[in-house]
Amino acid sequence: MTGWALDNYYGLRTVNNDITATKLEHKAIDGYDYVFSAAFVTKGAWGFDNPNNFTRLLAVMDKAQKEGELTTEGTAFYSTLLKLKPKILNSSNDALTMSGINAINHLGTSYAQSRKNLMLNKKYETNINVVFAYDGSNIALKTGEQFVLGIIKSFSDGKIQIEYVQDEMPDVLAYYETREYRDWLNSYPDTHRQLGQIKYSSQQKSNQTRNYVDNVLQRIFKKKFLGSITGNTLILESRVEGRDIVDAIFDTYKFLPSLSIQEAEDFNKTFGDIMRNDERRLFSAIDNATLFISVGPSVTGQIQTTEQGRRLFNDLHITLQDFLETKEEPVKFYFIDPKAMLSFLTLLEGSKLGETLGPNENYSYQDDVFKVSTLTPLNSIMIWDFFSNKDGKIMVRINHNGKILTLKDKCQPVNDSYNWNDLTKCLAD
Repeated sequence: MTGWALDNYYGLRTVNNDITATKLEHKAIDGYDYVFSAAFVTKGAWGFDNPNNFTRLLAVMDKAQKEGELTTEGTAFYSTLLKLKPKILNSSNDALTMSGINAINHLGTSYAQSRKNLMLNKKYETNINVVFAYDGSNIALKTGEQFVLGIIKSFSDGKIQIEYVQDEMPDVLAYYETREYRDWLNSYPDTHRQLGQIKYSSQQKSNQTRNYVDNVLQRIFKKKFLGSITGNTLILESRVEGRDIVDAIFDTYKFLPSLSIQEAEDFNKTFGDIMRNDERRLFSAIDNATLFISVGPSVTGQIQTTEQGRRLFNDLHITLQDFLETKEEPVKFYFIDPKAMLSFLTLLEGSKLGETLGPNENYSYQDDVFKVSTLTPLNSIMIWDFFSNKDGKIMVRINHNGKILTLKDKCQPVNDSYNWNDLTKCLAD
């Protein structure tokens, strides 16, 4: 694995290629049979988030190059941006990148290798039905298809039969396309103002951030052009300030893991000459704060904190009941947005997930207590393994990205598992 792709300080575009079958292994529970498994998989790596930012950055670089105001490092950086241009502008927010395809394919293989004993249980017929639920988006469909292809690699006898299901209740999977989300927007009108405050206070009022912005710009532009930026007189289609340029550079840096490893390594050296490690850490912390505020435990009392996670849990509860009655389809996959995974983790872990931010508090980017990217990287997986004894008692163990998940304190575990009935009551409170 390469450091740039997995270093969670460097933005939200992390990829879990290192989740092996060994890490996803489940242990048997004495006196219980392994009966059912559900996996929640986040959508794979996608294209550039905001091509307008890249276009604006390139316009600034074009202007400086024509005026002879690029430094040696700036000239090399400009050449790199021109090479990246077709890759970024042709990338789609609704399509998997190459690294996303490879990582999600690997994730499916690891899941299958670790769950073969369930999927090939002799109690079932020759073909094992696997229900594949997705939210109707192209990227969720493509993620699911690559995950399934990874599963098939582990089976040579054609025993797996995949049933594609677009959920009849898309609110279960589609991220916040719901009444609750609209209510939240109406109930918390200050949220977007708060996001703006984070951006402003972190980039404008912080001497450290201001110094970082100046340092990055000095590596790219010569003195005359630099003066036009810091003096706020650089006007393209609109006014462009120094922090906007560095924001766009960081956005472009986050795109690198979406490329092939060799391409990313080639481009990474040029980016490293322009934006150093500590500078990327700070801008990544600001990204984490913004995402945490907008979709995570964030603002105290926020309706959306656990709403999506609760819908996913309720759907899982219904699916398990259906299986116990029919004994069909012992495996189900959900392909969801990383933000929905964060909501699910919020429901399950509660205060263990991270600190909340009250309406009048300021986010301290230096502490960066949230680390959203460590919680919900692209191509992450949460697996629910269910076990049953001869009396029909159900136990469940939850694995998130290769680690056994410990839930909020009021949900009491039995060793590293949970009594299913007790857990449903606990999460209903």
